[in-house]
Amino acid sequence: MSAADVNARWAAFLAKIQTAYTDLMAEAAVGCLAVLDASELDPIPMSNAWNGIRAEVFALTERIATTWREKVEATFEAAGVEGAELHAFEMKGRELADRLRFALELAEIEIYGDAADVLLAAARAEMAVTFCCTQCGAKLPVPESAFRSVHVVCEFCRSVNTFEPGTRVRMVEHFCAHHLSQRAALAEWSAWQRAERMGADVPAATHAYWSKYLHRRAALVPDYAKDLEKDLAARTRLTR
Repeated sequence: MSAADVNARWAAFLAKIQTAYTDLMAEAAVGCLAVLDASELDPIPMSNAWNGIRAEVFALTERIATTWREKVEATFEAAGVEGAELHAFEMKGRELADRLRFALELAEIEIYGDAADVLLAAARAEMAVTFCCTQCGAKLPVPESAFRSVHVVCEFCRSVNTFEPGTRVRMVEHFCAHHLSQRAALAEWSAWQRAERMGADVPAATHAYWSKYLHRRAALVPDYAKDLEKDLAARTRLTR
């Protein structure tokens, strides 16, 4: 078999891996939200499903390395390919594996961000339900950002009432805040990852990401705003 024939087969194999990944992600984008809906917006089953998808993707990338070691490398050598040329063919597989793993991280941020959109909408709807004073029965306003317990003073009888958010509302802080902030800073996250791979200005890229992330989180959950600068300093300290 000629080197050209071996290369054609190697290229076809890599294209097959790429197609398998693309098909898997198309199913995941729909399937994860379907699992979320079927579980009545409990994100744990969706997370379990996504972990299974991650495992499948890593199995695909490992298959690239295994196929090269067990079948392709020796076939190239038998065709007279060696040295830098052989390494270049191997790198095609490694580069595809790297791209798929990076694309997987991007897909995770997007899918979890979509799930957070659904949960946030449900929380907003739940918070819109009438909250009344326990003393006089007057309707009380609930702050839009009341994702934790909050005391509300009745403007009519001046009694203090405690608004206790339900599970979905509490999920805004414990699930939505992270994933929506991560998605908002997706471009900065990508730049940070590229900086680390290329040995570029990692501290600046890290700072840009966490700054965008933390400001978005504080906009969603104002209780985080008071510690924003402290949190930013803590998260970027190791890269200085």
